[in-house]
Amino acid sequence: MGVDPVMALLADRQPVGYDVELVPDPASAVMAGMHVVVVASTSDGSIDVQDLTRKADEHKDRLAALMVTYPSTHGVFEEAIQDDLQPRPELEFTTNAIEHLRLGNHRFALLEAIIGLEIVLARFLQSYLKVRKGLSKTRIEKFLSPDLGLTARVAGVLDLVLTKEQLEQTRIENVLSAIKWRNTVVHRTGRLPDNLPEETLRDGVFAVLGLTDLLADEADSIEAEHDMELIAAEIAAKLQSLPRPKVRYLGRHGVGVWFMKAGFDDSWIPTKDIEEIVASVGQLRRSKDSRFDPLRHLQVMFQTIPGDEIMRWRAGQWAPLRKR
Repeated sequence: MGVDPVMALLADRQPVGYDVELVPDPASAVMAGMHVVVVASTSDGSIDVQDLTRKADEHKDRLAALMVTYPSTHGVFEEAIQDDLQPRPELEFTTNAIEHLRLGNHRFALLEAIIGLEIVLARFLQSYLKVRKGLSKTRIEKFLSPDLGLTARVAGVLDLVLTKEQLEQTRIENVLSAIKWRNTVVHRTGRLPDNLPEETLRDGVFAVLGLTDLLADEADSIEAEHDMELIAAEIAAKLQSLPRPKVRYLGRHGVGVWFMKAGFDDSWIPTKDIEEIVASVGQLRRSKDSRFDPLRHLQVMFQTIPGDEIMRWRAGQWAPLRKR
């Protein structure tokens, strides 16, 4: 959220001696007059949690704030720079929308958020129709013609293609309200509707950003389905004593492998075969994603049906989720 809200809170509460900020990028904090303590980063650009903990304890009597990056863009721009890639196009608009909100530029925040949603929604629907429905490029282009506007896509199409759980994560009515406000700005008056409460507008913008994130993640997952099926087939061929796994792309390099078996007997869970599973996933995934690291990005879950998840392998360790 930036340093300005922190300074405003301190000015309001007037605590004595709180002038230290732990921050990965000190420029804005210095400009605000804070005493900056820089926190170390790991080799992949993430925060060094041990260094953060140590410095937070060291400065606990003066610590006023801790600044971290916006979660949805963490590491995205750094990786794009290192790999000479372009970040996903919607990230520019969603990041701008958040900054405009912070500065009180609500009209620009609304416009940027809606542009980001339009980009992601088009990509999501193209991926869904191609991969899940097997439609040709010509049929997809006809379906996604300009005649099917943004309101229709959000109000109608998403209800047909998203799961019940995904729809529960969205606030479609708030998104539709935000689209209506955008249409007022762009097609009618050039300004936001009169008497629109700031809190209502901000809530609408954040609903748009939330839907954008969900659709972007789902589009990534759909586009990776073929590769995930290859991984499942490889594991099934090598470990024929196990049920065929379901493999899903979890976003930001992550891969989840689920083994499920009917019954309440969990003696079939093969902890001894985990190295074979990790090797298979690692070999296939790294051919598509050079940054994939099983110890960081792979989860393997075992579950009985009906029943709960029993065991999980992650970061090189087994975690029992219920007593066996």
